[in-house]
Amino acid sequence: MARTQRIAGNLTLDPSGSLIVSADTEITGNLTVVGTTTTITTVNTALQDRVIVLNNGEAGAGVTGRYSGIEVERGSVNNAFLVFDETDDDFKISIDGGGSYSQLMLNVVEDTTPQLGGDLDINGKNIVSTSTNQDIQLIPSGTGRVTVSGSLIVSVNTQIAGHLDKSISNSITAGSTQTQAGATALTADINRVTVSGTNGDGVALPTASAGREILIINDDSTQTIQIWPGSSFSDVIDGGSADAVDGNALAAGASRRYIAVDSTNWYTA
Repeated sequence: MARTQRIAGNLTLDPSGSLIVSADTEITGNLTVVGTTTTITTVNTALQDRVIVLNNGEAGAGVTGRYSGIEVERGSVNNAFLVFDETDDDFKISIDGGGSYSQLMLNVVEDTTPQLGGDLDINGKNIVSTSTNQDIQLIPSGTGRVTVSGSLIVSVNTQIAGHLDKSISNSITAGSTQTQAGATALTADINRVTVSGTNGDGVALPTASAGREILIINDDSTQTIQIWPGSSFSDVIDGGSADAVDGNALAAGASRRYIAVDSTNWYTA
């Protein structure tokens, strides 16, 4: 049976032990707890507040005691903390029970030694320097290299302080059918043919792409080799017909450069 008890003035409960309420309790007014510790043992706590105030009542110029934040109980290992550090004016985290704190990175510029945990996806954007005349440097460690697996397009003047490595294919045997289909396909920037069984054995260029340069060295002691456009590419050498062999066979001991001016045309140099 519901019962309402109205009391004029304050109602003070001062039991010698604990006050235990075993049923659901609803407080329609404000609840003020003035003790030193409030312990909540519920499994889930739901709050409608959009903002939770910590360190309420602070009278100093900043957080007295330096840190204010949240501690996470982690059982048998050190607790974790998410705090505001008044001294450094930053949010920080700790996973060693508060023995040391690390700054939360709000901007990449705040981390002077950033490391990626996975691939960097630029999501269709660019990597740019907004500072005037500022360099962008890619610096591998030790003998490491910067590798570009796709096409590299340089739209401004470029200075290379060291040497530019190119791909090399050594000890190539020229195809013996003396046809475009049977010619040995070249895949490297620099290609050394060491075996040509018969005058006219051949090799085939890769597909043309503007700016690509291929060097062919005929290191056979006696035999010439023929140079074909790549099979089924419909490429042209020195303005000839599509898929036609270079009219000038490459003599033994000679070398020749082929430069693609677009996606179809190779020219010798």
